[in-house]
Amino acid sequence: MPRAFSRGSGSNLILDDRCEQPEVMFSLVHFLESFAIEEQLQAFLTVVPQLIATTPDWTRILHTRILNDEAACRLYREKLHSMNASSPHFIRQLLEENATYRLNKYTNTYNVN
Repeated sequence: MPRAFSRGSGSNLILDDRCEQPEVMFSLVHFLESFAIEEQLQAFLTVVPQLIATTPDWTRILHTRILNDEAACRLYREKLHSMNASSPHFIRQLLEENATYRLNKYTNTYNVN
């Protein structure tokens, strides 16, 4: 799991909405995106319930960046569906619905005759 999503010695995740230098947080986002997409998504989905509670703005930014990449969005939805089937969580269910909606928009956009 990318360490940026892991808990350190404290109870906070590394992303922080209170950071006064957004470029620092965006550097961290770019670092996270340097990992293989499967590893990124697995790490994100593992911590998203805690992440959304502690840093909702950066969670939204990460979620939006995933949705804006069709291949990542497709894998994201698959992983969410699998996780929700084995261990349902309302946050992950909402994210799965959102990913499905986005993928339907991709399909409708590219299949217009």
